[in-house]
Amino acid sequence: MDEKKIKELERQANDIRITLIEALVEAGSGHTAGPLGMADIFTYLYFHELRHDPKNPQWPDCGPQISAEKKYNEELAKELQRELRKET
Repeated sequence: MDEKKIKELERQANDIRITLIEALVEAGSGHTAGPLGMADIFTYLYFHELRHDPKNPQWPDCGPQISAEKKYNEELAKELQRELRKET
């Protein structure tokens, strides 16, 4: 992976962290350490490693999906929705 891709993944992970913090502030409570700590791993997997096509979720060559704990799902889903809207 080249330096440009690494920088882009770092930016995306930080964007996810911002979204998570905004969601926590809006909710008035929540877990911070897990979701914020997982942002780098989630970003690497979703934006680099996994094979997916948001326009064709039934694509036969789609990579395996990740199922996170419930407390992470809501925050990650918000970021995924935002990213998927950019791709369509």
